[in-house]
Amino acid sequence: MPLTDDDRAAGRATRTAKANARAAQVSAVIAEIRASGITSAGGIARALTERGIPKARGSTVWRTSDVQRILARLDVEVGDPATLRTG
Repeated sequence: MPLTDDDRAAGRATRTAKANARAAQVSAVIAEIRASGITSAGGIARALTERGIPKARGSTVWRTSDVQRILARLDVEVGDPATLRTG
């Protein structure tokens, strides 16, 4: 039985909600890293990896693109530590 448009929409909504929740979970750690002076996406990725912070699927190796996606989801400008909203 093929998926309906409603099924696809429900799946997208579920994935989006999970991604938003994960971004919110790591936002405090990212805020702490940015407050220490590390504001580039690559620098944040290295710091998250060094701290052993797991990604959504369990890997502890962060890439720049992972951080860029989370910052975009949190509506944060890379390089501007004042823009991270933590709650």
